[in-house]
Amino acid sequence: MIDRWNELWQKLGAANKMENLFYQLTNAYNEKNRAYHNMGHIKLCLKEFDQVKVRLKNHLEVELAIWFHDVIYDPKSVTNEEESAAFAVVELQKADITCICIDTVRDLILATKHDRSINTSDAEFLVDIDLSILGYPPGIYKEYEKNIRKEYEWVPETIYREKRKELLMSFLGRDKIYYTKAFSNQYERQSRFNLEETIKSLFASNL
Repeated sequence: MIDRWNELWQKLGAANKMENLFYQLTNAYNEKNRAYHNMGHIKLCLKEFDQVKVRLKNHLEVELAIWFHDVIYDPKSVTNEEESAAFAVVELQKADITCICIDTVRDLILATKHDRSINTSDAEFLVDIDLSILGYPPGIYKEYEKNIRKEYEWVPETIYREKRKELLMSFLGRDKIYYTKAFSNQYERQSRFNLEETIKSLFASNL
């Protein structure tokens, strides 16, 4: 991963490799409270990014947003994205990079709140990248659900089931879960199956 990080900063024209920042990020993503929102998630996002990179208008900003978008993560907080975006802005300003728009990186990170306030095609791709796990094969998706539950282990079971159902049903209630044709074609059908099966199991658990 550090090789990829260094390559990114070379493209950005950085005077150094920014390796201290890399280790700061990886230490954050390796915090014990992260069962899903860890370096594994970043690797998955970068893999999906590589598949659609040529379709992006500002691929450097999107890749930076991937690296930073969950750097601040507290399951009890509702401001993780805002804090992650603020962290990214500070670090990018320190790096004194002129070939990218820092405000764009900030806005991309904020788009991962998944509150539907999306206004650029790059943001649509980033949000789809972030949610691609929903359309993965059932075994991988079930492991994702288990890991999300671990991150919210402090929430009583009955409350967690209700809140999780609400969230998953909100995704199912959309005309399309994914914004872009590329992700919709690849993951829409499987994601709906995964969500429907999970909701069924959550309802059954309450019986």
